[in-house]
Amino acid sequence: MLNKDINISHIRTSAEGKFEVQTNEEHSHNVAELAKKFAQQFGMPEWGYLIGLLHDRGKDRFSFQQYIRQSNGLPYKHWSGDKDHAYIGALVAQKTYPNLSMIIGNDIAGHHRGLYNTDELQSLLKSPIPEGIDTSVPKCTLNPPHKIGITDVNHVCRMLFSCLVDADYLDTEQFMCPETSKLRAPYEDMQSLSSKMDCWLNSFKSVPDNALNSIRGKIQQCCREKANNSPGFFELTVPTGGGKTISSMVWAINHALKFGKRRIIIALPYTSIIIQTAQILRSIFGDENVLEHHSVVNEDKEDERIKLASENWDSPIIVTTNVQLFESFFADKPSKCRKLHNIANSVIILDEAQAIPRKFLQPILDALKCYVYSFDVSVLFCTASQPVLTGVRNGRGATLNGIDSKCVTPLIAPNMRLHDILRRVSIEFKNEPYTSSDIASMVSDYNRCLCIVNTRKLALEIFKLLPNGQGYYHLSRMMCPMHIRHTLNNIKDALSNCQTYVRVISTQLIEAGVDIDFPIVMRQKAGLDSILQSAGRCNREGKQTTGQTIVFDIAGHKDYGEIKSAVYATNELYDRNAQADWFAPETVSQYYNILYSKTDSFDEKGISQSLAYPYEAAYETAANAFHLIDDTQNKVVIVNYGDADKLIRQVKEYGLNKTRMRQLGQYAVSIPMYVFNSFLDNSIAEEVSDGIFYVSNPNQYDDTTGLLLENKYLEQINII
Repeated sequence: MLNKDINISHIRTSAEGKFEVQTNEEHSHNVAELAKKFAQQFGMPEWGYLIGLLHDRGKDRFSFQQYIRQSNGLPYKHWSGDKDHAYIGALVAQKTYPNLSMIIGNDIAGHHRGLYNTDELQSLLKSPIPEGIDTSVPKCTLNPPHKIGITDVNHVCRMLFSCLVDADYLDTEQFMCPETSKLRAPYEDMQSLSSKMDCWLNSFKSVPDNALNSIRGKIQQCCREKANNSPGFFELTVPTGGGKTISSMVWAINHALKFGKRRIIIALPYTSIIIQTAQILRSIFGDENVLEHHSVVNEDKEDERIKLASENWDSPIIVTTNVQLFESFFADKPSKCRKLHNIANSVIILDEAQAIPRKFLQPILDALKCYVYSFDVSVLFCTASQPVLTGVRNGRGATLNGIDSKCVTPLIAPNMRLHDILRRVSIEFKNEPYTSSDIASMVSDYNRCLCIVNTRKLALEIFKLLPNGQGYYHLSRMMCPMHIRHTLNNIKDALSNCQTYVRVISTQLIEAGVDIDFPIVMRQKAGLDSILQSAGRCNREGKQTTGQTIVFDIAGHKDYGEIKSAVYATNELYDRNAQADWFAPETVSQYYNILYSKTDSFDEKGISQSLAYPYEAAYETAANAFHLIDDTQNKVVIVNYGDADKLIRQVKEYGLNKTRMRQLGQYAVSIPMYVFNSFLDNSIAEEVSDGIFYVSNPNQYDDTTGLLLENKYLEQINII
């Protein structure tokens, strides 16, 4: 018989069918100790302890205790009215720490529903404390983290929130699901991972030396030496083929080992290169040490431990998307913020750093500066075309306040002139515009050719103009991720198996980081960074003396959005000096300065301003606004490819859960909203679960080009 006087936090049923209770006192103490441990990583342990201790103080109220008893079939007394508990701990905290209520009060009040906008929180904190609530609060020494500025308070609040919600989840899991909790065993430490890295590198010592392997070795040695530099910002600028993925990991492992960093997080812009990078890292460090976290992970191949690690990023090596990383920086919901405390005292590698979107560049840089200076994170910007992220850059009516240039350490000295040593490609700009038919004809003239264009519409148009025959491939985001993966594998197989004809028409999804090698690359005019990335798919392994990248215009084609301003900057740079060395870092810097000068805003949604002042911070508003991919003009549908139909049948029969949701992501295509509405009107798409729409007709999906649309619905501006 349960003691009627105890305050219950959680109830479970034992194997013998008996009720077992975790008291609220036990749960609150456990969460407080865990949150304290987490917050110790950035010097705020007492803050973590306090919010953990108070987060469920509201469960002691009469209405909640009767509610939890009633819900579990236990004897209870009549109750009515409000049973909410989260905000009550915030009220108690406010009595002792009134000046900190916008931080600790928000963390406590929002630990279930998410962080509040402070105006809404202030109204909530005017509520009375219910009767019977213990209002005693331990006196804690609440010191702020070092180097914190007023505009960084929102990140401090979110980081503490992360400590609380992860501690809450973990302690609840340990009581309610102890077998699951046991799967969260410790991972290998950095010393062990360093040994695996060295062992993997040593396995290549028997490979015959050549000029390319020699320079790769020198790059790795530079990275190894610079790993001893104090934590902060770093940059690694290595042309394609220089082995920057491995070199960046050599630096990261040794830097983490030297300065006690807990994990390494690699963020990339596209899932295609994430999958490729994760495969490489698993071969070095083992499946159990590498977490691949993005929307199209194949969960059938994940063990339960890896799935659990995706919830809070407690794996030693994480490979993820820019979307996952940056949107977590500005999130408000517990599930998305949960991982943040595990980023503290870690290493972040921003691979393909040129892909950080300009319209969010200011809040992203603000967040990175806070994470470096306040949360002991080291950040590496890694790319073949390094963007200008330092100093003050003036745009068109906007100013970018970048990182202090004195605070960024290059891993490679400029006098190494890697762009000369690793030069294997020439870039030729064609002055006269071409038609789509001209481009199709030119592609067909080459046995092996990669042609990259700016829009899905243009890729399909040119592909349809190619002659019938084998060896032609199409790639665009009109294909679902699983289809793209299959096609990329087919292209790689064709190239490695010496297939005579390999001609590819693609959008820019292929240009960054994808490990393929063509003798000829044709690139529709774009930003210089995109042109250089495309050139990186040309003569990648140096099998020819010089590969050729041809930059062309399409007659009558209009660019929109960020591509338009990038093309403008490239044209202006070309007009200034048509004979420029396009690979030289100085030329790349000139390009970015021109590009920035034409940029209307580096914070299109006003994120930084909405979070700048603690008593005005709009956490929920900012989270809703900060989306790297604007999905308001588009809608995602599931297409009938591969196992999609089988998954849809499971959804219809058993319902939608997290695993099926992520599996369906492998068969998702984003289409313009008006196309989606047309699909609904014509019964082409059906809603199979709340918000999940399925295009079931297999004839609506082409095994080569992807989702089929009427010409009138094709969207010129819908890129990649």
